[in-house]
Amino acid sequence: MFSERYKISCEELSHLRHAQPRSFDSLRPMQAADFVPLLGSEELGSGGELDRNIIARSAEVKRTLYGGRAFVIVPIYATSICQEQCVYCNYRAANKGIGVARRRLTDDELEREASYLVDEKGMRVLELVYASDPRMRVDTMCRHIELLRRVLERRGGGLVGISAEALDESEYRRLVDAGLCWSVLWQAAQPFSARHG
Repeated sequence: MFSERYKISCEELSHLRHAQPRSFDSLRPMQAADFVPLLGSEELGSGGELDRNIIARSAEVKRTLYGGRAFVIVPIYATSICQEQCVYCNYRAANKGIGVARRRLTDDELEREASYLVDEKGMRVLELVYASDPRMRVDTMCRHIELLRRVLERRGGGLVGISAEALDESEYRRLVDAGLCWSVLWQAAQPFSARHG
């Protein structure tokens, strides 16, 4: 179920899992290499000091960023084309001939959708959904993020996130430079029978 790109990324990071973790207080935001050793730590998930530090740091970052506010996140499906086989998803690659219209939004269509949500519905937190469409690469995502930022700025601002397959660190940096606020990475697990059969 995992994309080939995801598997390659995991292999590239595997050597970092055995690196000596840095002091928790010296971790640099946005530096994945700092965090990978922590994720491979046997202490992670044990309820010990590492878990308490992660929870405390997360709460601090959350307070700083959001100040106790709640946000409605509105997805905009930039594409309904996907290469994955997630059993629960109507857009999975195997769904053919059942009335699932596969398409990618044009920039004009995307702007109309975003404008409607922002201007007519008052939404201020938009999530671009890309699934694993092979034609939706970082250049396109940056253009889309910039487009949504312009729409939001006309109404006083807002936040833009994405839901897409795993990307390289340099690609995430480009997206952040374009105005990305967060990223959601959904990864489906293999069916039970495939793991234990």
